[in-house]
Amino acid sequence: MRLSPNFLGDAFTVGVLFLATTAFQSLIVDASTPQAVAKGSALMQSLWVAIYVMVAMRALQHRRLVLQIVRANTLLVLLVLFALFSALWSEDPNLTLRRGIAVLATTVFGVDLAVRYSVREQLRLTRITLLLAITLSIVVDTLFHGLIPTVDSAYSSAWNGIFGQKNDFARIVVLATLVILTKTRRAPWNVMTAIAALAISYALIAASQSQTGLVVLTAMWLLMLGFQVCRRRWTALIPIGVIGALIISCVVPLGWHLEALSGWLGRDPTLTGRTVIWEQSLTSIAQRPILGYGYSAFWDASPEAMRIDTLLRWYVPHAHNGYLDLTLQLGLTGLVLFLIVYCVAVRRAAIYLSTEHGGEAMWPLVCLTFVLLYQVTESTIFVGNTIFWILYTSVVCSLAVVPAFHSAEAEVGDAKIAELRPNLQFNRGHV
Repeated sequence: MRLSPNFLGDAFTVGVLFLATTAFQSLIVDASTPQAVAKGSALMQSLWVAIYVMVAMRALQHRRLVLQIVRANTLLVLLVLFALFSALWSEDPNLTLRRGIAVLATTVFGVDLAVRYSVREQLRLTRITLLLAITLSIVVDTLFHGLIPTVDSAYSSAWNGIFGQKNDFARIVVLATLVILTKTRRAPWNVMTAIAALAISYALIAASQSQTGLVVLTAMWLLMLGFQVCRRRWTALIPIGVIGALIISCVVPLGWHLEALSGWLGRDPTLTGRTVIWEQSLTSIAQRPILGYGYSAFWDASPEAMRIDTLLRWYVPHAHNGYLDLTLQLGLTGLVLFLIVYCVAVRRAAIYLSTEHGGEAMWPLVCLTFVLLYQVTESTIFVGNTIFWILYTSVVCSLAVVPAFHSAEAEVGDAKIAELRPNLQFNRGHV
């Protein structure tokens, strides 16, 4: 049987997305010391280089559209290039350059997804990828618990699936649940599907013992209900207000009642040492506030990271806060660039939600909110070769397309997308 080019292209996309979840990589990558982390795995690096070449070849097939998307998202491109050029002042220029190339190639893959697939198709392929990862995780933890090496030695009974950490597994479960809840086509059994997905997700997160996953999934579920209510009745700016209200309602009580809240969650008041890391990270940021220590060159290379490790008496892999990590790497300059790109994308996503039909219209705002919430206690956003940066980039770039294109897509169906794409128009104003 001869396989069609479309099938092969979709299979390649799913394969890259699955690899970008970091599934099974703890079997290959040594993360025991900062030196081992910085060195990386030669096997994984070779595999990703081969993927970069294929992604570049795919992007060249639609180079005119890729260039249009790049022009419509200039600040996103500037952020990636800024990471590359930070090798000039990096604590470890070679490490910064290597990982900077990785984040550049990952960004190109995200742009290629935005050009090649509609939002609906992006959701479908992401759903296949995540369900595969979760199914394999259930099989491994049910039949071969402990087979996959984990850094969470203090939580030996916690499920980590096919991932190197229980929080990584929980984060994939949350993301998969959100993708399922934004299912495109309405049908009578969709309510049952949503209920079953939530029930299974809560069970898996409980098995992983990830309190962050529990909080984020609950918050996202409530927000999605709010998005669904407001998409037709209120203005497009209301979802942004909902996100702002959520952050205020979470962060302010957290500062006032941290001890009581952490006790309810079964954690210590320092959030498993996170607040101490945040305090020391701010001290390091104050020494290089504008440009930072170089992309991906703080925790694995700088003397300041060694100072924090010595102070805390354990190897700290990251700041456990995406915004602090970004500032440590690229200073306030990088943080401001990221926040501008993010805010403009949220505005576009809110407008898209209020003007478009179908469940997929909710996906951009859901994805962006997921990113916002998880970065409070995790550092998973501006990292190369990860599914989170791929999806974030594809969403940001997809939103550059004017709503008229998406309306046309809904009318003619996915089969005609290839015919429409040469005539795409993009939102004015660069991001």
